[in-house]
Amino acid sequence: MIASFINHFLRKTGAKTNRHDTDGCPSIDHTETVTAVSFLMLRGDTLMHLKQTLLAVSTGLALASLSMGSMACTTLIVGKNVSETGRVMVGHTEDAGGRVLHQEFFYPAQKHEAGADPLVAEPGRAVVPNVPETLDTYWSNMLDMNGSSFDQGFTNGAGVIICSNGGGSSFDGNELSDADAKLVDGGVGFLFRRTIAERAHSAREAVKIAGEIIEKYGYFGAARNYTVADKDEAWIINVVKGRHYVAKRIPDDKVMLISNYLAIRSVDLNDKENVIASPDLIDYAIQTGRYKPAKAGDYSDFDFSRAYQPDETSRLRSTNALRLQTGWEYLTGVHYSDWLHFPELQTPQFKVGVDEIRHLMRLTAPKTYAERGDGRADAFHVSADDISRSQTRESWVMELGEKPHLNTLWRCSSYQETGPYIPWFPTAGKIPEGYQWTTLDEARKVHFHMKPEYLSLDWNKSYFTYAVLGELVNFNRGLLGGVLPVQAEVEKAFDADVVKVRESVKDLPRDEARKVLADFTVRLRRQGRQDLQGSSRFD
Repeated sequence: MIASFINHFLRKTGAKTNRHDTDGCPSIDHTETVTAVSFLMLRGDTLMHLKQTLLAVSTGLALASLSMGSMACTTLIVGKNVSETGRVMVGHTEDAGGRVLHQEFFYPAQKHEAGADPLVAEPGRAVVPNVPETLDTYWSNMLDMNGSSFDQGFTNGAGVIICSNGGGSSFDGNELSDADAKLVDGGVGFLFRRTIAERAHSAREAVKIAGEIIEKYGYFGAARNYTVADKDEAWIINVVKGRHYVAKRIPDDKVMLISNYLAIRSVDLNDKENVIASPDLIDYAIQTGRYKPAKAGDYSDFDFSRAYQPDETSRLRSTNALRLQTGWEYLTGVHYSDWLHFPELQTPQFKVGVDEIRHLMRLTAPKTYAERGDGRADAFHVSADDISRSQTRESWVMELGEKPHLNTLWRCSSYQETGPYIPWFPTAGKIPEGYQWTTLDEARKVHFHMKPEYLSLDWNKSYFTYAVLGELVNFNRGLLGGVLPVQAEVEKAFDADVVKVRESVKDLPRDEARKVLADFTVRLRRQGRQDLQGSSRFD
């Protein structure tokens, strides 16, 4: 429906649709799409029809779909004692500029013979041997024309999830060559999280595997925050170029909000239960002159983030600070103004559930309203100062279940301000239509040698439906009032549907339950289309 709708207006503007994507679907140049959308926005007599049609298509396809970059990613980690479910929860946005999309994969547990199926990623980087057995794995695959080493989401059949935020620059990233950083065979990047996802049976084991990989190969990225979690524990892992890392367990009664600098501040190396780190983490900082304890031998004032990266390119950037300021004020009711000393961990002023995380992921900084609201600028969401922004490629909430197959991924494609968060059972074994357009083998083969056609505009790729709706509202804020009520209605229905389907499978054996959950995930598209066709809202 949406393809014919767009083509109707493309004919009016003279745009051509005679090129085709690899699967034979019309593929439209970006410039032609902009022309068509500009025409639509200038024609007042088509605006209402545009609003109704795109909104119907967006929510209709959304009901079918689920799925899990990093210009300005934001992550919220919620300890189990302050979550509504009594289990750990995680919220995340994957933000990336340029020609970037996500497709989703599920691949089952496998057994591997010794020496077979080595893991290969970036050209010129380390190859990691496989292990005898790997777990069921869900992979949110970011496709980037330049290849993506650091912007992938994973969850596995043991109930472990992993995501990441860019960590900004680091002293060693700025100053050390690969040889000086003692990288083995170029070190690891992409394979760091893949090996964790395919092997870890718990968040704590994920940290152990992460440390082993760094110690064996070294890490070639400048700096990064990795979140690993299961239903009982969540950990944040900070790693910089070379062989230095620190991992810290999130206390059960705290939340952690992460933007794009190294999030770990205080480090107590004597707390072996909750802190795991490179053996020379503090000694190295002292030797390089980046940290000097106020009292010799007393490291209680050690700040990992400040010892391993410069303030100017991390904590003092507005794109990092304003997202933390906005998010922390919502979570705690406190307005923090000292950009160098945002809290590392806090107790929220309320129990945090799916609704609260969705709300946080949709927050906009007051500065944006002041500078771009009420028609002051052509587009509203352009700044990385906002948690909700135009370059979000996907946003999600992971509601960890009592059993791994009950883990629910509430996922939103593109703009979370306009799009609904759709429930998906990611390890149930099925990927809905519109979220995968290559085979798994092909995705791995081209990941660092991307074929442009895999990123071409195609209305069968669900992302474009949500992105067009988001862009229209971004440039014409008057449309938002017609979108939000439908968004709320759709999410309310999803919430009720998830409660029912979980109840229906609670006593079923795992394999039977997974089949029901997989069918539920895929069936949402058909049900959504029927619901919308019968809705007077779009008459």
